[in-house]
Order: sequence, then C-alpha cells, then structure tokens
Amino acid sequence: MRIIIKLKEAGFEVIDENIRTPWTPDEAALAGIPDLVRSLLCSTAEETVATATADASQMHKYRCGPCGYVYDPAKGDPDSGIAPGTPFEALPDNWRCPVCGVSKNMFQIMM
Repeated sequence: MRIIIKLKEAGFEVIDENIRTPWTPDEAALAGIPDLVRSLLCSTAEETVATATADASQMHKYRCGPCGYVYDPAKGDPDSGIAPGTPFEALPDNWRCPVCGVSKNMFQIMM
C-alpha cells in the first residue's frame, strides 16, 4: 500500500480497483484483435488445449534418420517435457531424439 500512497503524492492517478477481477470482454473491447488472440481471450483452458490437440493432428510427423523414431506432434515428448500439440519446428534447439540422442537436424519430415 505504501507504493499507492507514494504514487498519489507524486500526482499520479491511481485506480483503487482490484485488477484481479474477472474480465468478460464484449465485442467493442475485442474489435481489431486478431482471431487467434480473441479465441484465447474468450476460451477456457480446456478449450485451448482441445484446439491445440486438434491442430496437432494436422501437423507433420518427423522421423529420426539414424534410429527411425517418429516425433508425433499430437503426442509430444512428455519424457522431455514437450507437451502434446507442440510442432516439430517449435521444439527447443537442444531437444534430442529420445531413443538415440541425435539432434533435430537429423530428422526428416514425413509426408
């Protein structure tokens, strides 16, 4: 609370409302916001995960050249902390094949 007093003393306008109140956006508040951002603002966590999982089914799988392991975006790589729905392109640069340990550049796209 001391920071609020200091800000007021310095001449700043301080809003005393709790910023943690739920926000339910209306159409005017969402005007001009891209559809992806809009869908994230207006959806629940469960809906967002379901959408990501559905999108993952349309992503390409990648096969490890040396050992044949297949990275499936719909499944991710839970043992390495990669969530389902993560496209191959979004894997961290230090991610390795969980079977043989080679880097991402040894994987080939499966059409």
